[in-house]
Amino acid sequence: MTSTTTEAPAKRWRPEGFTTRRPTGKTSWPLILVEGPEYTGKTWHCARLSASDKIGEAFFLDLAEGHSDEYINVPGADYEILVHDGSFRDIMAKIDMVRLVAEHAVANGDKPVLLIIDSMTALWRLLSMWAANRAMNSNANKKKLAEDPDAEIDTGRNYWNDANQRHANLISLLRRIPGIVVVTGRGKWVSGTDNKGQPTKEKEYTLETQKSLGYSTNCWVRLARDKKPVVVGMRSPDPAKSIQATVENPKPILKSDWDLEWLIFDLMGLDPANAAVPNVVMPKPDRSPEQLRDEALLASTTWEQLRELYAEATPFLGITISNENGKEETLGDLISRLARARVKSDVPTVARLDAEIDAASTPAALNQVGQAIIAEIDAGKVGEPERSELHAKFKIRMAELRAAEVAAQQAAQQPQEAGA
Repeated sequence: MTSTTTEAPAKRWRPEGFTTRRPTGKTSWPLILVEGPEYTGKTWHCARLSASDKIGEAFFLDLAEGHSDEYINVPGADYEILVHDGSFRDIMAKIDMVRLVAEHAVANGDKPVLLIIDSMTALWRLLSMWAANRAMNSNANKKKLAEDPDAEIDTGRNYWNDANQRHANLISLLRRIPGIVVVTGRGKWVSGTDNKGQPTKEKEYTLETQKSLGYSTNCWVRLARDKKPVVVGMRSPDPAKSIQATVENPKPILKSDWDLEWLIFDLMGLDPANAAVPNVVMPKPDRSPEQLRDEALLASTTWEQLRELYAEATPFLGITISNENGKEETLGDLISRLARARVKSDVPTVARLDAEIDAASTPAALNQVGQAIIAEIDAGKVGEPERSELHAKFKIRMAELRAAEVAAQQAAQQPQEAGA
């Protein structure tokens, strides 16, 4: 009888701090954009989806459109209107409450929650107004408007960056909802522009929303008055379902009797039991060397926090900055110096190291004690002045042991010389 043995797979080496995880294989809950010009049926399709027997509770967030009450008359439509005060803060709060309802539904095995937002065009208009108002309220622009109330105010890039960040925060919140989210937006064909900003004869399609909205979704549907609806793009790990507009594969036409239920559960293949909120870690910019310095200089910053700051400052350790005395110093030296000064000695640890110095009987044994001292210093258990005291005692003891070692060697040589 032949026996076979199965060797265990070799353990893969990983450097310290190298963290990975295995993919779950679960698909993301759908975030769908339905866009097009006015009167193309965007809101109608959303209301129609709430009639599906595959949908649980449905919520309608009406942003400046004002038609949410009447669309309940779409055959079978069943949704609740989210009440808000129009502010971005309250809109975000209501969306987060929908997230909680959706999480409760999933936890209890209920049908998926649906959130309809009509429209993202109005939301981006709200954020644009917020950016413009901030620009007008700057000191420089207040003075400009006082001199000329009709003066043109340029909304600077910093204000637009803040508006874009707010939009990104909203998209991040939508992606955390374990349910179906469908948003509407307006789009249209406009004249193209050249690199000098001048109009050209070429036409280009533009969304009247934040420019990255289409990319943020996992399915993008475009409606038109004079053309059949198309799927601009759809993400899927299945090549047969993934849709990208190319020359070889023009924007595909939806079937004539399409609806969002068919799109989500058949074309996209949503299985609520095998769907998950995507694990998205939003990138964040590194703090500047000056910001790291300022935190390090705070009296409340502990040794442990300084150690974390040192790791965060790794790309900037050699950069020269002004220290608390107005003198130049590298960021790495500054954090190290402050960390040494803020260590609080552990009394038992210092006493043990002191006794080990006395007990060392050879230079080699004392060197081992020296390595232990360095390790305890790195662990934040030996501060000043104990560090200096241990260092001084170490040097004295090392001199004594080496002197004793030399004396022993000389004593061993004397009998040999006498015999000679």
